Amino acid sequence: MVMTKLANGVREQRVNPTPDEYYDFYTECWDENPEKRPKIDEIVRILEVIISSTSPPPTYKSRFEF
Repeated sequence: MVMTKLANGVREQRVNPTPDEYYDFYTECWDENPEKRPKIDEIVRILEVIISSTSPPPTYKSRFEF
């Protein structure tokens, strides 16, 4: 069932409040043409940029410093 839907172009709907950067990124990964999809090194780079620009700085580290 999932494979049939994917083959017919059905994709997950955007879940609010998904940031634009994430939505744009994961729709690039769904391109029908595998050659147009980002490669793993590009995926890592893009995720690092998105995470650093959309996430607050981590505070958990300070809890574990002695």
